[in-house]
Amino acid sequence: MLEGIIYTTGLITLIYLFVKLLGYLVELRNDKLKKILAATIWIIFLIYLFLGYYANHYFQHGEMYETGDIVCQYDDRQCALGYKENLAGLDVPKWVKIIRTYGFAPLLILGIVGIALNAKKEGS
Repeated sequence: MLEGIIYTTGLITLIYLFVKLLGYLVELRNDKLKKILAATIWIIFLIYLFLGYYANHYFQHGEMYETGDIVCQYDDRQCALGYKENLAGLDVPKWVKIIRTYGFAPLLILGIVGIALNAKKEGS
């Protein structure tokens, strides 16, 4: 119970800080710095996208194991057991394991930050 409260509090704090950072980035007055930050974020986005594709298509995969969870799609019409990839015994670089563990979630964050940096204020 206490772990759940700590986890939830930490998650809410991270979301709050992320929103504050986005607000700060949108309000940047220095257009040159804003453009440099936006270009850097989009370059990191593209590099991560390429590395994710490369890691998933050109490195060996581990065996799949059942998680015990029931995963449903299409408004609960198609349900099946959930599976995960066992990365423990793979002879692949650490960055491949990191990309496969976190998937493309960092791309979502980078995309949101990139869009926030490219946003134009009304009246500009």
